[in-house]
Amino acid sequence: MRKTVAALLLAASMTLGAPSVPALGASAVPCRQGALSVLRGRGGPEMDTVQIRTLHIDAKATAKSFAIGRSAKVAVTITRPAGEDPLGNGVQVPSPTFVPASDIYVGVGVNLGDVFLPAFGVTGADGKAVIDIKLKDYAVPTKAQVSVYAYHTDVDTACMRLEENGFKKYKNMFTVTR
Repeated sequence: MRKTVAALLLAASMTLGAPSVPALGASAVPCRQGALSVLRGRGGPEMDTVQIRTLHIDAKATAKSFAIGRSAKVAVTITRPAGEDPLGNGVQVPSPTFVPASDIYVGVGVNLGDVFLPAFGVTGADGKAVIDIKLKDYAVPTKAQVSVYAYHTDVDTACMRLEENGFKKYKNMFTVTR
């Protein structure tokens, strides 16, 4: 929460400038002119994107096997914080508690040999979503390798975007049958 507030204040100051120091002018806020150009429809500089790994993912199939032509269902629970370093340096950060994360976009990718099947959803207030993946007729019967990516955009300005995310892979989550 503190990072979100700090990022909002940073984004607001970058976009609006520092009105209490008029002598510094636009050069004191490097992105101000770019932000104004974007708002006026003239394009602008590249946007900086800051990604922090704050989302913890738990996923499991609702059944042990699913037939081709039907939908596989994967139940996903997203919580905060993640049990790892938010900056992605690999340092484990244990947490005494986890809080459900709502309104998180969840992408589930199912690998069946050479076949890739994507599906998407959004978590509810309880941090849960059930993702339906249509097992197309060209899918092959095999063990499903599943990847889950979760993300949420906390701040989105003309100069900067702050996103939180999480990623997890699962081997042999379920079996696909004919």
